[in-house]
Amino acid sequence: MQPKLVVFFTASLVLSFAQNSNAHFPWLVMTEDGRAAYFFGENIADRTYKSPPSIKQAEIRLVDSDGTVNTIPLQPIETAEFVGMTSTSPVAKDANLISAVTFGVYHGSKLNYYTQHHGGKLLTNFDASKIKLVPLDLQAQAIDTETGVDIYVIWQQQAS
Repeated sequence: MQPKLVVFFTASLVLSFAQNSNAHFPWLVMTEDGRAAYFFGENIADRTYKSPPSIKQAEIRLVDSDGTVNTIPLQPIETAEFVGMTSTSPVAKDANLISAVTFGVYHGSKLNYYTQHHGGKLLTNFDASKIKLVPLDLQAQAIDTETGVDIYVIWQQQAS
């Protein structure tokens, strides 16, 4: 048998036993009417999954351009199209929003979720001294480049 066919059949066999992986995460977006929306689902379009109790306890915080952090009042929403929380009033379109919540222990692993919404224009270069860090242990900074978007991961205030 030709080597390419052996690889093909081996890969086909392995993939036939592979299982789909499903995971839920909290998502933080802006609605069309300018409200912050926080929900739990498999992807950004999955907005009707029932939120676990620990996720319902999450706080959404707004980080101003000067670094001031304020908690946003939220209201629970449960409709056929959306299950989660939204801000009680609109927030600035270019607002940077953050959340950190512990889901709990799942199969022996503690799950901490860090969620960010970057409002406004993306930075065009990564200068660690000019990045306005937010009060999260884990965060990401998106940089708009000529070839696409680069993501810098920041753990406990250290970029990598």
